[in-house]
Amino acid sequence: MDRIRYSLVSRQENRVVSSYNRRTFHIRKLLYRYLDTISDIAQFRSLQYQTGMLISGYAAVQFFDNTVCPGSGLDVFVEIGRVEPVAKFLMEKGFVFEPDQDQLGGFEQESSMVKVLRTGNNDVHQLPVPPNLNLWNIQHPKNLAEIFNFVKDGKRIQISTCLKTPMAVILNFHSTCVMNIISHSHAYSFYPYETFEEGVEISIFAQWQLERDNHCATCEKYTGKGWRMISKPSAKAYFRPNSEFRNDARFVGDSGCWTIPLEPFHDQNEVVSSEHQALHISMHAKDDIVRANGWRNDVNGIGELMIFFDILSSGSLEHQYTIPWFSHPIITDGLDDRQLIGRMHDWCRAANAGSISQPQEDVKSRAEKVFYNALMSARFPCENNLEYSSYPDVETGRPLLDVLTKLFRILEHDPEVEISFLPYSWPDDDAKWLRRIRRPKLSRGIITNVKVFPSPHVFPSKDSIEKFMYWSAQRSLKNLGVDLTVSMSEYTCTLWGD
Repeated sequence: MDRIRYSLVSRQENRVVSSYNRRTFHIRKLLYRYLDTISDIAQFRSLQYQTGMLISGYAAVQFFDNTVCPGSGLDVFVEIGRVEPVAKFLMEKGFVFEPDQDQLGGFEQESSMVKVLRTGNNDVHQLPVPPNLNLWNIQHPKNLAEIFNFVKDGKRIQISTCLKTPMAVILNFHSTCVMNIISHSHAYSFYPYETFEEGVEISIFAQWQLERDNHCATCEKYTGKGWRMISKPSAKAYFRPNSEFRNDARFVGDSGCWTIPLEPFHDQNEVVSSEHQALHISMHAKDDIVRANGWRNDVNGIGELMIFFDILSSGSLEHQYTIPWFSHPIITDGLDDRQLIGRMHDWCRAANAGSISQPQEDVKSRAEKVFYNALMSARFPCENNLEYSSYPDVETGRPLLDVLTKLFRILEHDPEVEISFLPYSWPDDDAKWLRRIRRPKLSRGIITNVKVFPSPHVFPSKDSIEKFMYWSAQRSLKNLGVDLTVSMSEYTCTLWGD
């Protein structure tokens, strides 16, 4: 993320960063761990283009993190109707199908069951959930058909076949840190800042997850490698400009994603077989059909991240796609897959723009900017950074922003806002009360101290400020651990509690 900011300084810095990215984020470096030759890698990427197969899982995390974990497998996701050419390619390269305890036959026999699913039996509620479903993630059983493992000389490639589209499985992963994909031409990280800058995985709240007793156990693979499992995104993450957590429609490759263009299939000085010379596969983003997929974020009332999407299928489309929930009907008559990319992006932008109301939003956006800048420059106790889980979350940030927005409307000029975090020793009785109202982190003794300093040219009456503070008290900021002070030149009003 620091490289991205550095690249915006000037053209020279941008060239330096671009050169570093080309050397560092090399898809061959990843695929060479599983495939033997440049030609094999090119053929694999060609299959990605032809079938819509995506790389995801821990291999994609390592690609973005520029790390190598010896012995880790390659996880790929493909529609159930397109798995045969992928499996055939792997077996031609010496990989052997390794059935699990419930896969009694060879790949051909097992894949024939998949064909039955594709040609008519889509009643997935009657299908057994694959027993190896919890190897490294939780996936919605409605979208996962079967998992096939192929091994060769200690290397493992796992093919997860999907009833509809691979994105429907990926968007149902257990947390944000594994929501990264690699197509034939680009790599995309959906929630990059928290994953690779903050080192946290934000869990995805979904009703079906409540039924799984071993949810935390499935995350141990990532917590054991340095990521911290967090139940909610922080207020700083949510209110950050172009935040990937906003309650908006999103699409693959949008401003919230970290997008890395991949190198061509072959370098200019490489000898290319006649078989591959005939391939003319576009590496341009406008031809990467995975970008036609979208979803909708919803950080709910208690600050937990939820992801919603529908499945779009049409007779004119070769693949199925995930789309956000829109308030208007979606018309795709006559659109092909590549035309859908631009149309999807237009739909998402229009839906997000339609959520903004003027002129009330002008004041709120100014308050939000000041609030975010204050969070970024916040002071911490003992000059040590807080744990991510102790940072104000969205549940705290939203009502606090509402309070600040109302104050901005009272004042003629935007005030200065200062935020600090103070240790506080709660009495035992108060700590028990905080745990009862589901505020256990407050019992650890962190208060969000917010001080507002209006412009010296502004002279609102003390009565108006006191009325504002009384209104603010009704927002139950005490329950959220917020101490609010408005400091005028002639008087100070402090809110602490109801």
